[in-house]
Parts: sequence; structure tokens; C-alpha cells
Amino acid sequence: MLIQVGELAKRAGITVRTLHHYEQTGLLTPSARSAAGYRLYNLAAVQRLHMIKALAQAGLELATIKDYLDRDAFSLSDLLVKQIATLDRQLQTLSTLRQRLALLREELDSGDEPDLESWLQTLELMKMYDRWFSQQELQVLPFAEQDAQRNQIWLKLVGEAQQLMGERCPADEPRAIALATRWMAQLEQDTAGRPEFLTRLNEMHAAE
Repeated sequence: MLIQVGELAKRAGITVRTLHHYEQTGLLTPSARSAAGYRLYNLAAVQRLHMIKALAQAGLELATIKDYLDRDAFSLSDLLVKQIATLDRQLQTLSTLRQRLALLREELDSGDEPDLESWLQTLELMKMYDRWFSQQELQVLPFAEQDAQRNQIWLKLVGEAQQLMGERCPADEPRAIALATRWMAQLEQDTAGRPEFLTRLNEMHAAE
């Protein structure tokens, strides 16, 4: 099965121009061309694009990504360690903010007025998100909500990743590809299908 460049760009949340740039730099080349000259991509190319996006979201430059993917010894751990660390930071910050807000509410409901430092610490956490996201964006960002089911999904994904890393599983092994595909699908879901949200989350945690 082959997918046209426009459809791949749409499904991946990037532009056709970006795919053209990847081709020019040798990062991702089309698998074939249609009779009309359109670029076509097969399963292997789509899997490589998953890896490119994952590494880019982990903060790597395109030239570094190409080096990673062109290595004969490229392993899944190279791809996932950075993502796990980034997600851990994001989840920890969100969880901390939620806990502080819940604590403030409990103290107010019980008549026990929170002290000055409690309010200031909560304001600092709120300020960090306000700096990077509007209130409207936070309302539609699934990562901003505490969800036991979502937490279990990520715990399972991280557990599988750690197991494959321990086995030194190659990135092109079917189990690794399947996990990377599910990982990226969950990331897309948790960032409301908007790649710019994940980019800003990464930038926020790098800067704060």
C-alpha cells in the first residue's frame, strides 16, 4: 500500500513542504512516484517518519536525527529515552499543579485558610503554563487533565519501552515499530491532535 504525499502530510500533522525538505536533505525519500509524478510513501517510509517526528519532539536537530537513523546500530533506546524523560517532566509538572489546586480547594472548604507560600507556589506553576498556553488551549489540552486511565496507558507504554530497551531491541524490529506507532498515536491524542501543543510543551520544559 502506498500513500500520497498530501495525505501523509495531513495524517502526520506536517506540511507537504516539510516532506519535500526531508527528501532534499536525504532524511526521508519517497518510495515511488505515481504516473502523475506525485510522491508516494510505503509502510517503511511512514515508520521512518514516526521515528523522525519522535526524535524531533525530543529536541534533536534534523541533521542529528539523520545521523541517528542512518546508524547501523540505531536502537529503540536512542529514540525513547529522551521521550520518556520529557513526558515524565510534563506529567510531573501537571500533576503537581493539580495537587496544589486540589489542596487549596480542600483547605478553603474546611475553613483552613492556605498560607501565603501555598498561594505563591501555585501561582508560579500557573504562570509557567500561562506563559506558553492560552486558557482556551489549556481547556482542550488532554495533558492538562488528571486522568487515571491515561496514566495507566502511559505506564504500560513506558513499561514496554523499558523492556525493549533492556533487550536492546533494534528500532526496525516489528515490536519496536508497533510500540513507536502506538506511542505516537497516544501523543497525538493527548495533545488534541495538534503537533504545536507538544512542541510548546517541550519548549516550555526546556526553558523553565
